[in-house]
Amino acid sequence: MSILSNNNTSITLINQAFNVLNMNFKDRLQSLLDEHELTQAELSRRAKISRATISLWFTGNVTEPSGKNLVKVSKALRVRPEWLATGIGTKEWGEKVGQTEYEGGNCFVVYRVHIKFFEGSREFSTESIGDNMAPILFSQEWYKKNDFNPEELFAIKVTGSAMEPGLYDGDWVVVNTADVKPRDGVAFAINDEGEAVVRRLFKVNNQWLAASDNPDKRIYRDKPITEETFVLGRIVHKQSERI
Repeated sequence: MSILSNNNTSITLINQAFNVLNMNFKDRLQSLLDEHELTQAELSRRAKISRATISLWFTGNVTEPSGKNLVKVSKALRVRPEWLATGIGTKEWGEKVGQTEYEGGNCFVVYRVHIKFFEGSREFSTESIGDNMAPILFSQEWYKKNDFNPEELFAIKVTGSAMEPGLYDGDWVVVNTADVKPRDGVAFAINDEGEAVVRRLFKVNNQWLAASDNPDKRIYRDKPITEETFVLGRIVHKQSERI
C-alpha cells in the first residue's frame, strides 16, 4: 500500500472518530437503529425495555439510559455500553475493552462514576469520573466466583459519615446493578432524594427501610424504600484507606 493510501485511511478513521464523539447518545442510538434497520418498537422487543422508556431517550427529558438499561440495549445492538454512552473506546461488543493484563492474569475494570438521576423517573445515567483516578481491577476468577458481569458493575464514592464505622467519607464501593432485590441486613446503593448513597436495608412491619450504620439516629434516621427512594444495586466490594 502506498504512503498516500495510508494517509487517506488514517484521515478517514480520524474523521469517523471525530463524528462519533460529536454525536450525543440519541444520535449514536439512531445510527445503530439505521444500521440494523430496526424501529424503536423492534428495539423494545429485542432489548426487553418498554417502548415508553425508549421513546423518552429520543423525545423526553431522559437523554441517557440507566446502567441496567444501557447494558440491555447495548447487548441487543452488539455494541459496548461505554461506546454507546460516550462515543469513546471500541464500538463492537466482542472487543474486550477494559480487559487488562495485571500481575500475569486477565482482569476487568470497574469504572468510578458519578450518578445522574432524572426527576420523575427511575432512570439514571453514569458518567465516568475524569479526575485521573484509576479504575478498580478484579480478576476474571473473581467475576466467575461471584457470578458477576463486569458490564453491570460500577463504583461510587461514599460521602458523609452515615455508614460509619463500616464505611468512611471518601471510601469507594462497587455496586452490582443486576442485584436489586432487597434483603434484610444487606447494604445497597439507593437513590435518596436525587443522591446515590449507601444504606443497609431492613424489613420492619412489611416495610423495607433504608438505615445508616451510624448509631446516632437523631441525625441518621431510617427511611422507607419508596418509588422515589429506589435501589440501584447491592454493594459487593469496598475500597478504603481507613484501617
